[in-house]
Amino acid sequence: MSSTQQATEVLLQGASRLSLKTAWLLYTNGKESFVTQNHVHDVAGRPQIGAGKPATVDGVRSALASLEGRDCVPAYLPEEVLCNADHLLVWWRPPCTKRVFLLRNDGQAQTPRRADIKLPALVYAVGQEAGFSIYAIKGATRPLAKDPLYFPPLFNVFHHADVCMGNVHAPRQRDIAAIAHWEEAFWNSSFTHANVQKMLKRRGDLNGYWDACADKKIRKFDEKWLVPLRLTVEKMIQQRGSR
Repeated sequence: MSSTQQATEVLLQGASRLSLKTAWLLYTNGKESFVTQNHVHDVAGRPQIGAGKPATVDGVRSALASLEGRDCVPAYLPEEVLCNADHLLVWWRPPCTKRVFLLRNDGQAQTPRRADIKLPALVYAVGQEAGFSIYAIKGATRPLAKDPLYFPPLFNVFHHADVCMGNVHAPRQRDIAAIAHWEEAFWNSSFTHANVQKMLKRRGDLNGYWDACADKKIRKFDEKWLVPLRLTVEKMIQQRGSR
């Protein structure tokens, strides 16, 4: 679209009117890139791009933050937060018991059941492009960068620990204030199936474990049942941050 076809104002839902003030121009040869920030002039109701100046990293970051309706401001990080970047939030929870709604669709009876699932420590990760994932981790203290991750003993989780979002009502926000909402959305969803063949080193695998929890035959989760993902906390953050 040429500049003469672009309007100088847009009207957003809620009657907010925004004016065209700045253009970001990307120059690239496929390997290297250069970005300029150009002031836009209104000439007889039509935009005209003026001379530009080299864009700064802080300037680009500020512009992107405004698209999400938030400012990039310093904030205190709670102990549970392992990573808080522009497009990635990672946090952990110590071992616990979660009461879940179990509705199997794997050929078993479709009778809904409440189950108290004994769980190891869990690492949650949510990103703009990388989606929502949950990992298991050993121990009951804040994870270190080199600590290995494991498959979580959870229904509705795919290979690589990605969550099946079928009936998860995910929050729109992906910031620290939304952590409790992401957990609530996941744990209040219906747990229907195991997506990975071998998620536990235990007789009966994941289906048998959840059935045993529902029948109140499990008192504690044993970490020796965990299946390794060949991934550390640090490596997971690097991989997801690059998506």
